[in-house]
Amino acid sequence: MGDDPLHAVGERATAWLRNRKELTVSVRELHRGPVSGGTAAEARQVAERLEREGRLRRRPDPAPDPAGGRPPSPTYDVVATNNIDREAMET
Repeated sequence: MGDDPLHAVGERATAWLRNRKELTVSVRELHRGPVSGGTAAEARQVAERLEREGRLRRRPDPAPDPAGGRPPSPTYDVVATNNIDREAMET
């Protein structure tokens, strides 16, 4: 794991998600939070890594806005971040 530069960022993102106690997170929120100082591409890579680890689940992309503009950031359901209790978060 020492050869994976995003490992520490992924661990920081997991702790951030645990403290945040939200049921969803976007790549943009990850970029503004635990990946701040990094690139948007790194935020996407962290989200994809957490998805592979089973901590996030990708939500379907919303339909494009007919008015145009930037597409919404990919959004994920928070599935598990070690000790997160989803039922406690929902109450």
